[in-house]
Amino acid sequence: FGPVQLELIEPLEGDTIYGEFLKEKGGGLHHLGFDVDRIEDKITAMQKMGIGVLQSGKRPGAAFAYMDTEPLTGIIMEYIER
Repeated sequence: FGPVQLELIEPLEGDTIYGEFLKEKGGGLHHLGFDVDRIEDKITAMQKMGIGVLQSGKRPGAAFAYMDTEPLTGIIMEYIER
């Protein structure tokens, strides 16, 4: 899709935020991801607004953070730094 990345996720085992979503809502849009620079600055800004991190992680060359925006927007927002 050009600059748009579509990610299909199927939880297979264990407790995950994806499995929790399926149990509560069934299939559908779980989150929207946004490529950002300086992910820590974005996370800090959201935390100052009272929005916490649901899940985050880092690996060489990349980091991500799922932000708890669902109560405000109906979906989760993900920051991705590559």
